[in-house]
Amino acid sequence: MRYMIIGCLLSFLLMVPATAAAEGAGATADTQTFHNFTQTYHAGVDPGSFPLPCGIGTAVVTVIFNGVLHVTTLTSGQGAGTSWATGTMTGAMTVAPDNTAIPTYSGQFTEWFGDNNNLQNGTEAFTGSIRLSGSDGSMLTVHGVEQTTTTPTGITISISKLSC
Repeated sequence: MRYMIIGCLLSFLLMVPATAAAEGAGATADTQTFHNFTQTYHAGVDPGSFPLPCGIGTAVVTVIFNGVLHVTTLTSGQGAGTSWATGTMTGAMTVAPDNTAIPTYSGQFTEWFGDNNNLQNGTEAFTGSIRLSGSDGSMLTVHGVEQTTTTPTGITISISKLSC
């Protein structure tokens, strides 16, 4: 799920120009808010996507969501190149598995991500929750947390936890 939402956000950022400038010298800040943004993709089939977890596998996924993205970058001075990004999204999701023996699911999702980088290290973090009702009356609840840190020496430390 994370890759689908991140892919959606990246494509959105490329389509919509930045609208805000930071107050103060040596920094830029861009904030985008969006409403009823819709994306449909085939999880595990479309390039760059992965089969869904929790026994779903390949499926057609549609999301309609609202959110806000914010990026701040230092552009001059000692910290030039340091950046922070964060985003929060929430909305409706439907999942139609390719395997017709698995019910179709619909419900809500919420996620947050953060990215912090300076000239020596960086940290990326993500948390997301999905609560869907199945066409057979079942419930599917998914929660994911990920964090990756790269140290000044280039060592990468990652943690990832997914629960269904």
